[in-house]
Amino acid sequence: MEFINLTPENLAEEHLCCIIRSKKPHPGVEAKRTWLAERLNEGHVFRKLHEKAVVFIEYAPLETAWVPILGRQLPISLLPVGIRQS
Repeated sequence: MEFINLTPENLAEEHLCCIIRSKKPHPGVEAKRTWLAERLNEGHVFRKLHEKAVVFIEYAPLETAWVPILGRQLPISLLPVGIRQS
């Protein structure tokens, strides 16, 4: 299995794994892409399986989390890991 880390350099070309299933461009996907572009520079990580499936995890440094958690240099998972075959 190969995983891909989204980076500012590959964000525009990579498919974003998400629940939105539409043949047409969806504004939610582009909003997520814009949001990710800002967060990646803060240390946010978005890793996805390089397969036709919805398998990904994303997390951020605790210092940049938007939920009230105190700590230092520990990652916080923002979304549950999901596995869904296409």
